[in-house]
Amino acid sequence: MRYLVGHDKEYCVVARLGAESETYDAEGWLAPRRDAPLPDDLALGEAIAAMVGVHEQVPPRFSAAKVRGRPLYEYARTGRSVPRQPRAKVVTVYNASWTRLAPDAVGIRLTCSAGTYVRVLVHELGQRLGCGAYVAELRRLRSGPFSVGEALPLEEWVAKLRAGDFSAVLPLREALRGMPAFQVSEEEVAGLQHGRPLVGRLPGGAVGEPHAVLGPDGELVAVVKYRDEDKAWYPEVVLSTAFEG
Repeated sequence: MRYLVGHDKEYCVVARLGAESETYDAEGWLAPRRDAPLPDDLALGEAIAAMVGVHEQVPPRFSAAKVRGRPLYEYARTGRSVPRQPRAKVVTVYNASWTRLAPDAVGIRLTCSAGTYVRVLVHELGQRLGCGAYVAELRRLRSGPFSVGEALPLEEWVAKLRAGDFSAVLPLREALRGMPAFQVSEEEVAGLQHGRPLVGRLPGGAVGEPHAVLGPDGELVAVVKYRDEDKAWYPEVVLSTAFEG
């Protein structure tokens, strides 16, 4: 699981202009902003372009970020003040494109680093425009190498499994899609299962970068890292420990 987190994300968000929300989305109490007109396309485009880049974000009051061991939303829902602000984090928005959907609505498609609060980006967009904004709809399109185009509705996935059709289940090696990989012999698999390093292979990627190890049948058996000082691969995770002897 440790290799499935931290991926860049791609989102499609519908931002509603002309109001603010205490939760930064449609679930919160809405406060219309009548003190500023809705922006024209020029102002809107400039404000969305300003989203791209490096940002320091403080998690919103209604979020799962924890303070003193409790998520912020628990404090917010009971009306209690947060004892201290959680630490801000640096996130990156790599690109953002947009389409005007209505005078008070805009569709934004963006790619960002892991941990980015899209609600905060939209709230800040409203602040920048002066008219307020909140998230009306949000959909994740991609997480790292996994896209929504590969996904199935849960009901369809369950129906396939119940029918004995396991084509909907990706092989375990697909979890590390995009990670450099190499194949080893049965003897080398046995060595990894005993915790022994692999020698005699040069890294296909950066030194210290995790590499997937595939057995003779192409199945994932381990994740290893190369130590340049030892000229050897050391196992970080071994996925099968069944062996004889």
